[in-house]
Amino acid sequence: MVIEIRTTPAADVAKEPLFTLNGTTYEIPSVIGAEIALQALERFRSEAELAVIAWMMETVLGKDAWKALRNAEGLHPADLAAVIEAVREKTMAVIEDQGKS
Repeated sequence: MVIEIRTTPAADVAKEPLFTLNGTTYEIPSVIGAEIALQALERFRSEAELAVIAWMMETVLGKDAWKALRNAEGLHPADLAAVIEAVREKTMAVIEDQGKS
């Protein structure tokens, strides 16, 4: 048996809003590519958890949203934690959901 794999060009990926910061809404892909989850798994093998989370945040949010979040003066820890958890859940869902079918 051969498994045929098809990919979706990044430009064709649907987006959804994740957070609003000072009136600007930042979006992430509606579905995070499995390649991102696999890269995260590989990084977890050799890097500290916080380093992998930082990589996931920048990768999933994109450079503009990541920079805006990093530079947001007065960012509340609970808001940051909510964004981190949303990114982590969405990124790893592609792998974690496999056992739930």
